[in-house]
Amino acid sequence: GSQHLETFGSLQNIVSTKLELYDYLQKTGGKAILNGDCELIRDNVSGGILYGEEGDLKISDVYADCKGTSFTVSYKDLEPFSMSVNLLGAHNVSNLAAAIAVAIELGMTPDEIKRAAKKIKCAPHRLEIKPYGKDVIIDDAYNANPIGTKAALAALDLFDGYCKIIVTPGMVELGSDSDRFNKALGADASTVCDYILLVGTFSSEIIKSGALEAGYPEDKIFIYGKVEEAINAARMIPTDLPRVILLENDLPDNY
Repeated sequence: GSQHLETFGSLQNIVSTKLELYDYLQKTGGKAILNGDCELIRDNVSGGILYGEEGDLKISDVYADCKGTSFTVSYKDLEPFSMSVNLLGAHNVSNLAAAIAVAIELGMTPDEIKRAAKKIKCAPHRLEIKPYGKDVIIDDAYNANPIGTKAALAALDLFDGYCKIIVTPGMVELGSDSDRFNKALGADASTVCDYILLVGTFSSEIIKSGALEAGYPEDKIFIYGKVEEAINAARMIPTDLPRVILLENDLPDNY
């Protein structure tokens, strides 16, 4: 990533320096577990154990519900096995893939891996699953930034057979890019959500405009004064399906 650019001067310098670890492992007979979905790794490394769509360890059949995320693991000659965790989000699945590859290389069995993974707990208010009667709330109240919001919508999209609803006041502290990112949030939500429920006046209109410009129907967008009102309204939306409600950000009153 680009988080060290100030120190290293260029992305290529970051890549070259990080790959010194890999070069050393190659010389000493060590094992490297690498993200096969990362183009920079694929372009600069030949060897190692890759996880991801192009890797030695593959995750498939990903499905999310009120209990978390389920998926199938395939690894080299090992018999594919299914498992589930109490987490949401593609980034968590990718991190689990790396951990599973390490565990297998260290001699753990699939059953041992399944039991250990079941013990992983979600950080509070960060894609936290909360049953709410027959409905599900995905509490992502502490994690609203452009990348995190895209990840949250991707997690919501995995809920097949649910009425998908977002409740959000939008994102703050984005400076001059605030309108651009919140408008993009509206457009992104329009591709996933059956209903968009907005809170407050800070970003609601710009989010709404992004959804409308993407072709989303205006009669499925609502604006409320407080988050509690929006959540209560979400639970009253008529549907034959169970509802999954993504709570994306919860701003303090000063907004």
